[in-house]
Amino acid sequence: QAPIRFDFEDLLHLSASELEAVLREVDANVLVLALTGSSEELVDRIAERMPRRSAKEFRRRLRRFGPTRLSDVEMAQRAVTGVAVRRMGARRFGAMAIG
Repeated sequence: QAPIRFDFEDLLHLSASELEAVLREVDANVLVLALTGSSEELVDRIAERMPRRSAKEFRRRLRRFGPTRLSDVEMAQRAVTGVAVRRMGARRFGAMAIG
C-alpha cells in the first residue's frame, strides 16, 4: 500500500471540525513553528478556529518568531500532518501522501 500523501498546506482542505480536532491535539509551540513561512491563508484559517484573544496572541507570536532552521520547521510540520492523518484516517485522504 502506497503511503498517504498529505502536505502541511493541505490543512486548508480539512473541514472546520476536522481542523479543530487536529489543533486541539497539537502543542501551541509546535504549531507556531510549523506555520513559520506558511501561507497567510493557512494562518488565517487556523486563527479563525481560536478564541479572539488566543488568535491575537498566536499571530503576535508568529510575527515575533526569530530565525529558525528549516529542518525544525519541517519537523514541526510533519508532527502536525501526522496528527491530521492519524485523526482523519487513511481513507479520508485518498491518494494524498505525507510529505
